[in-house]
Amino acid sequence: MNSRFYIVIALAVSFILAGCAEKWTFQLKVPRMTKEELKSLLGNPDVIILDVRESGDWKESKWKIPGAVREDSEKDLNTWADRYPKDKTLVFYCARPNEETSAWTAREFISRSFKKAFALKGGWNGWFKANYPIETK
Repeated sequence: MNSRFYIVIALAVSFILAGCAEKWTFQLKVPRMTKEELKSLLGNPDVIILDVRESGDWKESKWKIPGAVREDSEKDLNTWADRYPKDKTLVFYCARPNEETSAWTAREFISRSFKKAFALKGGWNGWFKANYPIETK
């Protein structure tokens, strides 16, 4: 067979694998915390809430979950992950479908030996639509 055939096959396999990887990213298997659970933990000193909304989502909003710390999800996680103690409960939230950014971030923290890292199920949009407590940024 000619080399063009192999190139076409290689490209087709690459596109298929890329599609599978992208789909897997949206469905990361990391622990999720419900908005009801998080609401009951507001003010708990052992819980750190991290707002990892992407820059555009962050800038468009005037609000955040009370006590949440803003971390730029678009920056290298190595520049800020070590600020947090491993014995605390960390809850990440974003505004992406299926908690994409917060799930990815929670997975990265788990891989760094954090035992209690969660993505907020429903994310910022679920929290806001439920009329749960918010504060200005």
